[in-house]
Amino acid sequence: MKKLYALLALLMLTAVLASPAEAQERRTRPNRDRIGAAEIQETRAQSVYDLIQSRRSFWLSRYNRTGDLLVFLDGAEIGDINALKQVPTGSVTSVQYLSSGQVKFQFGKYTEAGAISVRTDDEEEEGDGAR
Repeated sequence: MKKLYALLALLMLTAVLASPAEAQERRTRPNRDRIGAAEIQETRAQSVYDLIQSRRSFWLSRYNRTGDLLVFLDGAEIGDINALKQVPTGSVTSVQYLSSGQVKFQFGKYTEAGAISVRTDDEEEEGDGAR
């Protein structure tokens, strides 16, 4: 019985000691589908296209495979990925990649490649919280 208590105590101690490190790692690991304000401010990118190319280039490869990646600016569709070259990073608060299902749910549009949603205000998009 003493061995069981010792084992349980050891497991609890391990869990307590491991938790802060794991929580810290989760806070510092970037979200693969979102670029937040802090990350945007760290870059020298002039346009949102350049920002994505330097921080999440794999988003652009999705476009290259299917060719129908949509772009939304504050909830309004502004075109395809080339429209991002005209959006300066100075006023952008977040950029998020949305899967085809998220695009269908949030905007009622179908696209095989998904979409990129750019926000220039502090209003967070639905489902835009920390993951």
